[in-house]
Amino acid sequence: MTNTLCDIFLSSLPGFRSFRESRPDHESLGESLDIYRRLLKSNHKLNDELDKQIRGAYIHYATSLQIPSCPIISAKDTNAETVSHILEFDLLASQSIYSVKLNEQIVKDVVNKYYDDSHPYICFEMSRVFLADNDIEIGLHFYLRPISYLKYNKQELWHDPFAVYGMSMLLNTLVSNISRDHREDIHTKSPELYKTLIELTYLFLTRVICWPENKMTSHEGKSNLPVSYFHKRSCCLLRKSLLHEFPEIFEDIVPSLSTVGTLQVSDYYTAHLFSFNNLGDRGKKSEMKKYAKELYSEFERDDIRPFYTAVQDGWIDSVELAYRYYLRYIEHPIDINETQYKDLLIRVSANLREKPLSIDTKIDSNAIIDYLKENNISYFYHFTEEKNLPNIRRYGGLLSQYQCVMQAIPVHTEASSTMIGLREKDSKFNLEDYARLSFCTDHPLIDKRSSKGCSLVRLKIKTDIAYLKDTLFSDRDAASEHHHGPGLEDLKRVDFNATSKVVHFDVDPQELCLKNQAEILVRSMIPKEYIINLDSPDIL
Repeated sequence: MTNTLCDIFLSSLPGFRSFRESRPDHESLGESLDIYRRLLKSNHKLNDELDKQIRGAYIHYATSLQIPSCPIISAKDTNAETVSHILEFDLLASQSIYSVKLNEQIVKDVVNKYYDDSHPYICFEMSRVFLADNDIEIGLHFYLRPISYLKYNKQELWHDPFAVYGMSMLLNTLVSNISRDHREDIHTKSPELYKTLIELTYLFLTRVICWPENKMTSHEGKSNLPVSYFHKRSCCLLRKSLLHEFPEIFEDIVPSLSTVGTLQVSDYYTAHLFSFNNLGDRGKKSEMKKYAKELYSEFERDDIRPFYTAVQDGWIDSVELAYRYYLRYIEHPIDINETQYKDLLIRVSANLREKPLSIDTKIDSNAIIDYLKENNISYFYHFTEEKNLPNIRRYGGLLSQYQCVMQAIPVHTEASSTMIGLREKDSKFNLEDYARLSFCTDHPLIDKRSSKGCSLVRLKIKTDIAYLKDTLFSDRDAASEHHHGPGLEDLKRVDFNATSKVVHFDVDPQELCLKNQAEILVRSMIPKEYIINLDSPDIL
């Protein structure tokens, strides 16, 4: 893919035409230009003028990849039979694996129905649920069949949003579960498999990120089905993590205008843009923008491009990098040895089984138990909108704001302007990865949120969650200036006289309102086993 200006630059490069003809058919022009430049540099033939010409050609070429016809950012209509197949699965899953215990007969019927299905989205959802329940055998079974789909249904897969997202999640989860202890051994024994899986993960994450807006299944994220902006944002953050975890795979192929680091900065900032511009559920100070700035400052030098230039170039170069992987994927057989792949799954299975099932608890948990009993604290409480309950069941519990972002889970709220401010403060205090619980049965913000059209429910949570090692106690609303910590002394800062009162926001003194909203902060997730009344919550 070139344009006239690019062709003009190319024609001025000595020997490039014959060099290009000697390169593999599946190599992109951008990759050829990078290799040509490195070759000139190693032979001491790269002067400033020639370097400018190469960079000029690359810039015009890479910009041409941003047009709607580029295969990375274009898609055909989804096959009607595929849509019907996914909708049927989603309905059955909602009635079974998402909502009841996995040993019930209805779940067994669904497993049998889809046991031989190879559609990546169905296989991902089945594996996600069963792995979360520590049923590793069934969970990893659903990793086997999508490999044939990946190898032999390329065009069908590439234009199916459900399959694209499912494949990106399967691959990302797989490589994420390769323990650091096993990586070197796997890389030594199966270097091509290791490299191919990581490159394909990058490709399919990018495919989700660049999925055309006019082909999205749900712009607002009212459905969990992909692709929506929630999925795009999540995949930006996962792609950033992939670059961070496996820099050795990418550093020799990252387009010449960027580095592995600048691509990560761009991914953080792109996730922020999806939040702020497209979802409207985050403020200008989201943690993603903060992380982008912090990461940029780590390698900031006198000769580095300005922040926003690095972000913009990083976006363009991420499309080019994905295009390089796309050409290899489409035009050549997938180099995945199924015997080696099964061996990899066995290793992942062993790694998952090695993870401790026991829960780390606090050293002073017994004292915390006694103190809560002394103060007549029988439950903690969580207030949420009724329409969030299906997702709490589907994803296994109450997740932190950050985990919802990472897993593309839409959080429904009518009080969006209020929540934006709270989320910005979460970022300020580094508490975005904590789920929030209250000591009080009647939260002072209930009336305010109800006036915004919210249909609220109250969930009752076992106090056992307080004993977890990472659980924190905040002496007041943790979105305000407060003190928090994990121990008994931190819990004793909570004013139970204040939390036991019925307080009304904007009526009672602010100090009382803040103390009344003292919180229990639970790292990442509150498993649904701790939620006493999930199936029959208190309607407010």
